[in-house]
Amino acid sequence: MTMVALTRRTALATLVGTGAFGIGATLPHCASVAALAAEADPMVEAITEHRAWLKAYGAAPFDGRSEEEMWLEANPDDAGERLHQMPPMPTTKAGAVAAIRFVMEDRDYIQASHARILKQALAYLEGGAV
Repeated sequence: MTMVALTRRTALATLVGTGAFGIGATLPHCASVAALAAEADPMVEAITEHRAWLKAYGAAPFDGRSEEEMWLEANPDDAGERLHQMPPMPTTKAGAVAAIRFVMEDRDYIQASHARILKQALAYLEGGAV
């Protein structure tokens, strides 16, 4: 796998360009966003909060590294920390699917073999082919 050195801003632009933000875009094979909202799941909530933070980060106007660091200090990504350090246990099928899709979207760090394994797990959870 080829690793490309990316800045945080470039990585974010890549995610935005792939439509990785938003539950509707992330879970095309799942129930609608309204149905997901009806069943609160801590995994879905953490992913949604983290994506909102990423979107705000991407929209923040930085003129330099020091401004970016000040913004990051003033706007901690609590949901992102939770997801990466102590991820919540999904309580619904939609939460499990959201977790797998969240990991699969990180194309810079996931190996092709891992993606195939996760794709099969998604197919099982969703009751059909991915």
